[in-house]
Amino acid sequence: MNNVSLIGRLTHEAEMKYTQSGDAIASFTIAVNGMSKDEVNFIDCEAWKKTAELIQKFFTKGSQIAVEGRLKQDRWEKDGKKFNKLKVVVNQITFIGKRDDNDNVQQKPLVNNQRDDYNYGTDYDDSVPY
Repeated sequence: MNNVSLIGRLTHEAEMKYTQSGDAIASFTIAVNGMSKDEVNFIDCEAWKKTAELIQKFFTKGSQIAVEGRLKQDRWEKDGKKFNKLKVVVNQITFIGKRDDNDNVQQKPLVNNQRDDYNYGTDYDDSVPY
């Protein structure tokens, strides 16, 4: 099973790229607290299509976000050395909250992004459990 759920804050604005067919790809890093007070893990994430567009539109540096997805390992070789990197391929996001000018968290309604092949038209049933 390959399933990851994380809550953290964006360390910088999402970097947007587009495939030749026009699909959006957002690359970003979230800071996730570890087991101890001083431990912070920086997790690279990648979101595609509508999920990527939502991240670019609604999330900025410092925004809190919940991501769900799967781990993907990239491997490559350069100058005879082997490298690898783990990242989370995001398939669902949840808005957690937004900071106001006084550093207080204002709760926003939860918004879950469905699968990227889901029809994002105006007619959909919120009660569908996927």
